[in-house]
Amino acid sequence: MPSSLSDQLIENARAVRQQIVDACRGAGRPTNEVKLVAVTKYVDTPTAVTLAESLRVVLGPDTTVILGENRPQVLQQRWEGWPADIPVEWHLIGQLQTNKIKTIIGRTALIHSLDRFDLLDKLQLQALKHDLTVCGLLEFRLSDDPEKHGFLASDIPELLDRWPSWSRLQFRGVMGMSGLESSTQLARQQFDSLREIHERIKRQLPPEHRQRWGELSMGMSGDLAPAIAAGATLVRIGSALFRGLLS
Repeated sequence: MPSSLSDQLIENARAVRQQIVDACRGAGRPTNEVKLVAVTKYVDTPTAVTLAESLRVVLGPDTTVILGENRPQVLQQRWEGWPADIPVEWHLIGQLQTNKIKTIIGRTALIHSLDRFDLLDKLQLQALKHDLTVCGLLEFRLSDDPEKHGFLASDIPELLDRWPSWSRLQFRGVMGMSGLESSTQLARQQFDSLREIHERIKRQLPPEHRQRWGELSMGMSGDLAPAIAAGATLVRIGSALFRGLLS
C-alpha cells in the first residue's frame, strides 16, 4: 500500500507506463514512438511538482517530462510557482481563447488545440509582433459531441491554401478526441479517421513542412489503447495518473 503522495504517483505512473508498453506491443509499434503528456488540471502546483518528480523516477532522469494544462491562466500559475531545478515541457491541451494568446505565447512548447481560422490568424499576428515561432497541432472534430471543437475534414483545402500566410506557426500534426459516449470500437474508428486526415495533409505539404509534420495527439485515460493502435504519438493522460488521490 503506498505510504505517501509520491509513492502513489510513482505507482500510478508505472501502471500508465505499462499500459502504453502493452498497447504498443499489441499494435506492433516501438514504445519510443509514443510520448506521455501528463495532464495536471486536476491538482495544485505542489502535487504537479511531485508528479513531475515521480515521472522522472519511472521514465528515467533523461526523459523530458511533458505536462499538459487545459487553461492558460493555470499555466501562468504553474510557471510562477514552479521550481527551477525541475525542468518540464509545457503543453496547452485545452481550447485557447484569442484574448489569452499573450498569456502563453513564447512559453508553451506545443499548443494541441489550434481549432479555428481566427485563432491561427491572431496567433500569427502576435508571433510576428514578438518575433516568435509558435508550434502547435491542428485540432479536428471527430464526433458529434457538442463539447468537442475543431476543424472538419472539409476545411483541409482552405487550411492548405492559407498555410503560407501563417509563416510564424509551425504545425507539427493533428489532435482529436473521441466522443464522450464512444465505445472502444467507435473510438478506434474516430482515431483512424484522424490518422487519415493526418496522412492526407502530409501528402499535400511541401517538403520543408512535411519533415516537421509527425504528431498525432489522441487518446486519454479511457481510450489509450485504441489511440495507440491507430497511430497516436502523444497520449494525454490525467485521471489515471491520480487514481486513488482524487475525491
